[in-house]
Amino acid sequence: MKQGRPREYGIRPVLGFADETVALAAAVLDELRARVVDQIEDLPRNALTFVPPGTTLAISALVAHLVWAEVGWIERIAGTRAPSDLH
Repeated sequence: MKQGRPREYGIRPVLGFADETVALAAAVLDELRARVVDQIEDLPRNALTFVPPGTTLAISALVAHLVWAEVGWIERIAGTRAPSDLH
């Protein structure tokens, strides 16, 4: 069984942001993204697309939702529209 990466609790603001709160929000998004990637990066395709009985969601659908939400947060943090290729 995969051990996984340790969680990072000493999150530091990302450099390059004028506002420290925004820089910290960006760092949190980076950490959360790393956690998700670690959990799914070595799963086979059939595990990502499997829909358990009694549900309507696959891991891939949940990940797509996370990507969609992250684009929304990037737009809020940056105060601008994300590039169309992210949508």
